[in-house]
Order: sequence, then structure tokens, then C-alpha cells
Amino acid sequence: MSPIYRNTLVVLLIVITRVTSAQDLSKLFVKLSPSVVVVTTLTTNTGPDPSANAGLGSGVLIKDDLVATASHVVHTANAITVMSQSGDEVRAEVLTSIPALDLAILKLERQPESSSVAKLGNSDKMEIGNQIMVIGAPFGLAHSLSIGHISGRRKKALVAGGNVEIEFLQTDAAINQGNSGGPMFNQKGEVVGIVSFILSSTGMFSGLGFAASSNMVEKLLSQNPSLWSGFEGIYLNEESAGIFNVPQSTGILVQRVVRESPADRIGLLAGKHKATIEGQEIWIGGDIILEIHGTSCSDPQDFNLIKRNLETLDVGSSYEIKVLRQGKIVILNGVVANIPGKNF
Repeated sequence: MSPIYRNTLVVLLIVITRVTSAQDLSKLFVKLSPSVVVVTTLTTNTGPDPSANAGLGSGVLIKDDLVATASHVVHTANAITVMSQSGDEVRAEVLTSIPALDLAILKLERQPESSSVAKLGNSDKMEIGNQIMVIGAPFGLAHSLSIGHISGRRKKALVAGGNVEIEFLQTDAAINQGNSGGPMFNQKGEVVGIVSFILSSTGMFSGLGFAASSNMVEKLLSQNPSLWSGFEGIYLNEESAGIFNVPQSTGILVQRVVRESPADRIGLLAGKHKATIEGQEIWIGGDIILEIHGTSCSDPQDFNLIKRNLETLDVGSSYEIKVLRQGKIVILNGVVANIPGKNF
């Protein structure tokens, strides 16, 4: 065969391969899109800014009535709706949410019409260079497709979770506001990640996106549902705790409290004033949690013990939270509610 024919054959093979790949992704998108939902939220905070704030994200059906999404999309929401590709809207509640993993599971009232359930894949098998596709609602544009590759793997120890190691898959697929919580699929159509965040100096996508691995979702599903508290807080380090005159090495500074959430019902107070400490903008003037149900919050790793203790409580059982409020120790009393995912 002459060199001219060989070169022509090579070019022809490349063209055929690219066309086939595009056709395969088109068919895959049609198959997978019904498993993707748009997540809308409404958050009414207590405190100095009680106005209702609307939020937008994405999610994916992993069971008939369960949706996986990003924790930061829903963790502080007190009203959540998911909408399927067909436009069917279904109310949802937070079943479990772990901000440190940026993963949450929503419990739906029912499966949305014309929807399908996606299959979770093994994220450990994903290699750098593998092609992936992300379906979500960037800027509210529902069921938008972006294609890219796995460009890295990032692991780190979860301080508040003991020896747990969390992993994020890095990708160059376009990710923008509204994509958060949406699924990352491999070429088999399996969910290998849940879109989490981007690294950008402008707030817009610049080539570095990250998704929580599907194997972390599997672990989340295999555990008992985590407790949704309805508040945001930050751990104070020893130096910061000293600034606030906390009577122990550290504590949890309450930032926001969702109206009608377990945290609101027990009486936790949110921050009242914005301040900048060590370059971080935070809310101050709210409660500082010192102890939950007899376990001190003096160490971030104590949260695992607190979680286990609370999960053993039956509906109707009482519990206490000790807080520092305006320089005084205050004991708050609550009762475990019979609400899925919202029993504090």
C-alpha cells in the first residue's frame, strides 16, 4: 500500500472514530437525562436577615425516591423541590447531609413522572484521561450537557470524621453555577461523581472543577442517615475561642439557623453581625455550642461521637445543647421529632 493510501486510511479512521464517539454520547445523553433533576430551594434564616433566599442546583435519582446532590445546595434549606426533565415537580426533604463531604441525599414524596434511576459506578476505576459527561442546570439552563475528562484525583483527611478520607475527582468539563449537585457520568452511563465546586479567580469556570466520588455516595447510603440540624456553624480554633472567651479549647460558632428547623425549634440563635477574622468573613453574636447531649464540642473529632449518641435516641426522647450566649452558659432542651432526616 502506498504512503498516500496509508495516510488517507489513517485520516478516515480518525474521522469515523470521532463521529461514532459523538453519536454514542448523543444516545447516552438521551438515555441518562431523565435521571437528572433540577433542585430548587428556599431558605428562610432567623437572625438579622430573615428574608427568604432562593437557590438552584442539580441532582440525580439513585433510587425511586432518593436523589443525590451537593450538601451546599440543600443543607440550610427549609423548602426543597426537584423537577424532572418532563417538568414534574416533587417536594423533597433532606434525609442526610454532610457538609464536609459536600454530599446530601434527598427523600422525595414520590418518584417524578417520566424519570429514571441512574446506576452508581465505581469511582476507584476512573483514571486520569478518562472521558466523562456532566448533566446539570448551569445558570438555570436545565439538562445542559458538558463533556470533559478526569484531569486529577484529590484526596484529603476529614478532620471532623476521624480517619475518614474523602476524595474528589478533578475535571476539565465546564461547570458553572447551577451545576452543583449534578451527576458526572462515565462512558458506561454510570454515576462516578457528584459535582461539588470549582477553582476560579473570577467565580466563573476556568478549567478546574471537582466532583465528590460516587464511592463516597455509596458509603453515605450504607450508613444510617446523618442528622440534619438546620444550622451552619464553624469550629473555632483555640486562638479564636480565646477571642470569644469560650470556656474550653474550642466550640461551634453558629452562623445561620433555618426557620422551623430542629435548630430553630430548640432555640439556637444565629449570628447577628458580620466580621472578618483571619481573613474569613463570619457572623458573630450568635450562640457558641459547647456541648451536645453530654458530649463536649472541644474537638472537631467529637462530632462523630455526638452523631452516634443522637442516632440512638428514640422519637420523643429529650436532649440538651449547652451554649455560650452573651457570656453566659445556657442549656437548651429539645425533643427528637418524627420527621425523616430532621430528628436533629
